[in-house]
Amino acid sequence: DIYKNRQYPANFTSPNVLKVASAETDRLDPSRLRTYKLSSWSNFGKANVDILAPGAHISAARLGGGLVVHSGTSMASPYMAHEAARLWMMFPSLTATQVREIFIKSAAPLDEQPLVLSGGIVDFEAAVRTAREMKP
Repeated sequence: DIYKNRQYPANFTSPNVLKVASAETDRLDPSRLRTYKLSSWSNFGKANVDILAPGAHISAARLGGGLVVHSGTSMASPYMAHEAARLWMMFPSLTATQVREIFIKSAAPLDEQPLVLSGGIVDFEAAVRTAREMKP
């Protein structure tokens, strides 16, 4: 719980910073969103972590070429940054704070509630629907 064991930058309190926990998966299957779980080694905390994103067994570029597989919130965060960038491209008038709020509001709830503010995992299609409802 990063509220009790302070870690930064996740403990910075800024309305435009989306704080991400790792889900035990490398990609999302829309038909299984409810079944994903918080990675056992991930940060968590309802007061300090906003949402889950894939963060286990992620293929990433290796220094010097090729790919390497990593796991961690260091993999979940860039996944979430990518989703935020996609949403911002579709709705360029949104503020960073609105993008954060949209992802928290539209997160897919999980069967096993993780200890994060949204109670769920990123659901890009739901985020798009939520952004459209805002009429930015």
